[in-house]
Amino acid sequence: MKQIATEIPVELKVGKVLKILLLENSYYITNFEGLKIIEASSCWLQDISPRKLRSLKQFGFTGETQSIIYKSKIGYFKKEARPFDEWVAIWTYFALMGNTKAAEILRFLTIQNLESRLKDSVVPSAAMR
Repeated sequence: MKQIATEIPVELKVGKVLKILLLENSYYITNFEGLKIIEASSCWLQDISPRKLRSLKQFGFTGETQSIIYKSKIGYFKKEARPFDEWVAIWTYFALMGNTKAAEILRFLTIQNLESRLKDSVVPSAAMR
């Protein structure tokens, strides 16, 4: 039996929510959601030219997808999704192409990651003075 992912809404800023799918301790984002959050065409991933693909690969893009069944507030769905690191590569590409929404998401995720890492770190007592 195939496992069912859990949809987790993550508020990036007021009014901007990214829906993450958690499956077996891995994070995925549906193709629709990953492109919608940066206001890109929902069919962009279907029409990647060889030139765009070369650029994407420079940022770690592999093209990996997985068909995932997940539960949301309104029911069960089955959609194509990509691992989170694939989306970082896609958003980086878009940011470098001038998409400010993609740059904003990367900025937010970077700041949140640093804050989380700092909270989890042991701060030497000398630094507290």
